[in-house]
Amino acid sequence: MSKALSAGDSTSLVGGTLNTSHSPTEIDIAALVADLTTKSAMINMGEKIAWGSETALMDQAAAALIAQDAELRRLREALAEAKETLVEVKREMWRNASGHWTLSDFLNWAIVQRITAAISAARADATEAAAKGGA
Repeated sequence: MSKALSAGDSTSLVGGTLNTSHSPTEIDIAALVADLTTKSAMINMGEKIAWGSETALMDQAAAALIAQDAELRRLREALAEAKETLVEVKREMWRNASGHWTLSDFLNWAIVQRITAAISAARADATEAAAKGGA
């Protein structure tokens, strides 16, 4: 019988037995892909397989996808927060420099250019993710 998995669950098929010894973020994707490909080839060739072993692999793949989705969401949130922080840093830098520098000098300051580039990249990433149906 197949066991349904949630984001907190993790399983792996090792030597034909279900192994729950590692967290979802530690799932070896390359090994999972190899196991799935091997099992698929066995099924396609009509070989007998251990009962439930294909569903165990499916459960493991689902757990890996859930874990990766959660991590991707966490990273997107961190990126958005970092972008907001950079915007605030740039504003505060301008407030402190505006009495001494022209806007042109400020915008040509290397660190300001790096901050501007990072903000632009974050905006582009967010726009691309939204276009693909992401966060």
